[in-house]
Amino acid sequence: MLASNFLEMQSMASRRTLSKLVFLLGFMTLSSFVLAAPFTTTYTSTILGSESVGPFNQGEQFTISIVLDNGGTTAISQTWTPAEVVAISFIMNDAPNVITTVYSPVVFSNSPTGSFVTDAGGVLTALPELQDVDPGGLAVPGFSTVASTNDPATPGAFFINGDNPVYYNLDGDRAGMTNAANNVLAANWSRPAAPVAAPTTQTINGIVGTAITASTTLTATNFAGDVTYAVSPALPAGLSLDTTTGVISGTPTATQASTDHIITGTGATSGSATTTVTITVVEVSEALSTFTASTSSVVAGSEAALTVAVRDTAGDPVSGLPVTLAVENASIDASLVSITTSPTDTDASGEALFTVASSVAQEVEFRATFNPDLFVSVTWTATPVPSMPFFGLLALGGLLGLFGIRQLKA
Repeated sequence: MLASNFLEMQSMASRRTLSKLVFLLGFMTLSSFVLAAPFTTTYTSTILGSESVGPFNQGEQFTISIVLDNGGTTAISQTWTPAEVVAISFIMNDAPNVITTVYSPVVFSNSPTGSFVTDAGGVLTALPELQDVDPGGLAVPGFSTVASTNDPATPGAFFINGDNPVYYNLDGDRAGMTNAANNVLAANWSRPAAPVAAPTTQTINGIVGTAITASTTLTATNFAGDVTYAVSPALPAGLSLDTTTGVISGTPTATQASTDHIITGTGATSGSATTTVTITVVEVSEALSTFTASTSSVVAGSEAALTVAVRDTAGDPVSGLPVTLAVENASIDASLVSITTSPTDTDASGEALFTVASSVAQEVEFRATFNPDLFVSVTWTATPVPSMPFFGLLALGGLLGLFGIRQLKA
């Protein structure tokens, strides 16, 4: 049996001062993602003990990820044989001390038994027993050579069978991760899930000659290897795609009707997912756009409403366009002027609404920026002194008269 053969290799290796052994035991955490092919299942645990082999430390986390691809497009009621394992990766410890070992293609030294199976809800119900201890020319026979990143010692072997330690690296010393309560139990692994690039949808509304607000950096999950991005159809003139982040940026130089651009992320080893960015580019008409105030004069401390109506060269409303409102000039003090909801986007009618106020009497000129700039002025007047009603004056005169009579009598 391969497990017993491996124990014999351990005995042989002990003659080489194998004093450093790391034990990892798990508290499993589950993951879920959007479904599409290929699919990834993960097993996550924590290091139970450590004798300071490399960066391994007690209490830190490790995750095993297995990428599966049987050509299907769903994880519901599926079976993946061991031959359909695309890659296996081990991520040990928190950043920055991350160790990742990727096996692709995967060749198993044993004759695997069983398969990865999901039920009608996409839940993993069975796993095969997998192990790799093929000779790889290392000092201790029986270990395979595998690719790795940041591993402090040469990777050696892995076992997913519930008996042996899960992972070994070997470079004179040995480190291993123990199986956590029989890791071959499907309940200890996450349901198979697909690669996803998020956010899955974004919208960009641009103006010719004005830099757009760059799209959001894409977050890639369940890919194997570095992810690169491509877009189709081609972006509007002046815009470009960062192939490592998925970000679209730039200054459009020509108009474009609303168009869906599909960004495809592809993992170096495996995994593919798409996200959609809808882009519209218009040319704004300064002559047809307006900037108006609800009133040209208002008492200090009171509010006035300002409305920006944006139109394109055909006179149609331009919606979803960011508009920034600012104080261009103030006759007394611009810091005493308040503006709410700036910047804001134009609504379906192409309008952006703002509320402004000044705490003192002054004339203020406002600038709405959306290429072109438009201006409007509002004057805040001093608060008038309240006038005394007629009968109030009579009463006051009567009191003063009585006071004068009393003074004469005195």
